[in-house]
Amino acid sequence: MRKVVKEGNVGSQVNFSIELQPGNYFWKVQAIDNTFRGSSFSQEKMFTIEPLGLQEKFFNEHFTLFPNPLNDRLTIKSDNFHESYFLKIYSLDGSLIHSSKREITQRSHSLDLSFMNSGIYLLQILSKKGIGFTKIAKE
Repeated sequence: MRKVVKEGNVGSQVNFSIELQPGNYFWKVQAIDNTFRGSSFSQEKMFTIEPLGLQEKFFNEHFTLFPNPLNDRLTIKSDNFHESYFLKIYSLDGSLIHSSKREITQRSHSLDLSFMNSGIYLLQILSKKGIGFTKIAKE
């Protein structure tokens, strides 16, 4: 067990953020108590950050949104995408606003977004084929 008597990356906070360039990243976590005793590290995990341009291209190749800007409902249409996907909507500060799983049973879905405040949001689609982002505006 390694003992280093100093604060780590987070200091006395419970989180921190850094800006990462596109690429593959590997991570592990370790809990440190107030006596600087560390737990075992977690199993290594990996995530990928793709350039936003590629994510917008994936979205535009497979999906159409309307209306945008929207009032209370948003329709997502896909003529050439035939698999289930996860749909997530984030505020511009990164907070998750909405998350749902969509089964491909019809070519379009209508979402009730009346609960959202006016503003700009990022809509993300995650599937086995890729990840797509686009901006939506709520009036």
